Amino acid sequence: MPRIVAALLVLALAACSAQSAPSASPSPNPSAGSDAPTGTPRPSSPAPSGSPEPSEPPAPTWTGHPADGLAFTRVLDENDPITQVFVVEPDGTLRQVTGLSAELGASHPVWSPDGGRLAFTGPKHGETTFRGMVAVVDADGTNERQVAEGQFPRWSPDGTMIAFQEVDDVTDADHSFYVVDPDTGEVTDLGLGYEPRWLDDGHVAFGANTHAADGAVTSSLYFMDLATGDVQRIADWTRAFPSPDGSMLLLEHEGTVSLASPDGSVVAELAQGGDPVWAPDGSRVAVMVGHDADANPVWAIVDVEGNLLRTDIVGEMLTWSPDGTRVATQVHRPEMPVIQVVDLATGEIAWEMEGMQPAWRP
Repeated sequence: MPRIVAALLVLALAACSAQSAPSASPSPNPSAGSDAPTGTPRPSSPAPSGSPEPSEPPAPTWTGHPADGLAFTRVLDENDPITQVFVVEPDGTLRQVTGLSAELGASHPVWSPDGGRLAFTGPKHGETTFRGMVAVVDADGTNERQVAEGQFPRWSPDGTMIAFQEVDDVTDADHSFYVVDPDTGEVTDLGLGYEPRWLDDGHVAFGANTHAADGAVTSSLYFMDLATGDVQRIADWTRAFPSPDGSMLLLEHEGTVSLASPDGSVVAELAQGGDPVWAPDGSRVAVMVGHDADANPVWAIVDVEGNLLRTDIVGEMLTWSPDGTRVATQVHRPEMPVIQVVDLATGEIAWEMEGMQPAWRP
């Protein structure tokens, strides 16, 4: 199969945009522990007159509940606007994990590599500001605590440290980034930078801005050795996305996603698009290639050879199931966003629930 090219993606997006998004299914109150709503197929255009009947879609390759282990945020009910983290249980019921009581609730949950804890962004004590605290809670909902001031936490591969970024609420100066030991609360300031991503347990990639005398700003990608503090500049206007095992990188530069070696050397262009998300086994990548009529991102799925597999995944914050057979996204709705789980073998929506910011347990 040929590599993705811009013309192919334009045609794929045009076909996807022509489809209307499915309406949201009624959602049970998460505190009631009711069964999850049944899945609905992704809509498709009617077959032309005289066309043969479509064949039966392949059977799902996964077993159990389609959203088992998925964490996401949502409000308890209409009278309680505080967002909490919930986890989908094996039987499809929801279990509340966090118990925040500030005016802004939990956001952007992320699982530890062993699935034993969740890190998330919580509100600052006594403040109603978006920029908040890095918090951690055990998977069973116990031992909830705030460990640092910042946002968008990411676990190290061995699960012992959390990298995050922070910006001053008053001056809105350039971001700084840090790592914190969630067990001791010890924070290490790594300097100016943003979007830290772990290359391995001892190295991180991050972005940082350079300000010229004329006011021009250049964003550059850097690698840092945490043991020595040594920093290496890799490229300008580039973001890095390490593979799950750290053996490869994806580099996003000016609308192109390329496969690269761990040192940042480009191996081959992979796809046109951005915000790539690795499948758990490193064999495929989801790449955002545009938006639909409702401003939802549209994703293509490609393999590491650049072969196009799908172009019909819709929604934000894409996350893969541990076995790589499904993806979950946040899809815009006028009333409230919904989480959709899509079976990649059939293209059907296997599960849907009101919520935001999905993250699948490893």
